[in-house]
Amino acid sequence: MVRPDGRQAVVLALAAAAAVCAAVVEAGWAPAFIDLSVYRFGAGQLARGEDVYAGTDPASGLPFTYPPFAALLFLPLAALPAPLAAGLLAGASVAALGWTVRLLAPRPGPAVLGLLVAGLVVLEPVEQTLSFGQVNLLLMALVAAAVLQPDRPRSPWLLGVAAGLKLTPLVFVVLLALVGRQGQAARAVAVFGGTVLLGAALLPRDAEAYWTAAVWDPDRVGGVAFVSNQSVNGLLARLGDGHPSTAVWFVVAGAASLAALACGAAWYRRGHRSLGLALAAAAMLLASPVSWSHHWVWVVVAVVALPRTAPVVVAVFATRLLWWPPHGEDRELDWGPVQHLAGGSYLLLAVLLVLGSAVALVRTGRTPASAPEPEQGPDPEHDDGRAQDRHRDEAAAHGTTP
Repeated sequence: MVRPDGRQAVVLALAAAAAVCAAVVEAGWAPAFIDLSVYRFGAGQLARGEDVYAGTDPASGLPFTYPPFAALLFLPLAALPAPLAAGLLAGASVAALGWTVRLLAPRPGPAVLGLLVAGLVVLEPVEQTLSFGQVNLLLMALVAAAVLQPDRPRSPWLLGVAAGLKLTPLVFVVLLALVGRQGQAARAVAVFGGTVLLGAALLPRDAEAYWTAAVWDPDRVGGVAFVSNQSVNGLLARLGDGHPSTAVWFVVAGAASLAALACGAAWYRRGHRSLGLALAAAAMLLASPVSWSHHWVWVVVAVVALPRTAPVVVAVFATRLLWWPPHGEDRELDWGPVQHLAGGSYLLLAVLLVLGSAVALVRTGRTPASAPEPEQGPDPEHDDGRAQDRHRDEAAAHGTTP
């Protein structure tokens, strides 16, 4: 993996320490960190020998929705006092954000790295992730390291563990398979399978409850029509009566996701790994039945890897445009056209990214499938290769991608 130099490491450490202090103060001053409370509830149920997927967290009223493997990993958070757990998770999340920026940017200096991390925290998905106590930034760092540096021996482990924590990162396994890296994809699947088997071996009752019922129950994650759900399923729910047809969702979301993944694989094969990563993330967010706004931390990849289009993206995500229309209590079902545009702005930008990338592919007049990247060999994005990749991404996106 890319290692930050000494000054960059100091910047990341200071940023993480600041996040720890802020989180501890916030958690001790007023109830916050809703998702962290759910993590602690699920792990607490496990520690008490009770059903992980039975009941809801008393503090938030929400059930535990992650795989049994995640409940095992969350045990340390349940053992710590809530403010300390919040501080540690916030610090780790900010450090993970800085690590992701370090993977994407061409050798940023310490000052630039610090400014980028501070600026990205302002984006609504990042801020929501930190305030909710979510693990999105940690998952993004694991996936980015695995996809941007697939030849590293630990990359399949990182991706497999990420998928074990939350199933949606399996989309990036498909991306690796599509670009000719079947070996890394197979190893990532094996690691993911190991997390499933570990959960089944240690928690057989909870594993059965999760894989046979909980994972298929959309009601466990909340109302799909709520504005925060920036997925195709959420859009269809808001355009209809709040209960979209499964068949319609499958067709529309499937087509959009496959198009995004195909574009991502095409650009990745041409050496534009950062753009391929962003498009695969778009495929994941479009396809998921529920993609809450804080799941969209992947906007970080678009902002850092495609700086020429970053002002538009930052404007939408920093101003929290999706929250402007009236929302909650099914008011989304009464929106007009302008309100749908604002309330679906994250989704709209993802679609524009896919369309712009597809147009750029056609304009170049090449067929990347004829020249896939080798399965083994030096990592072209290591050191100066990352700068070259970023410049190619900028050129491809100039005037065509959001």
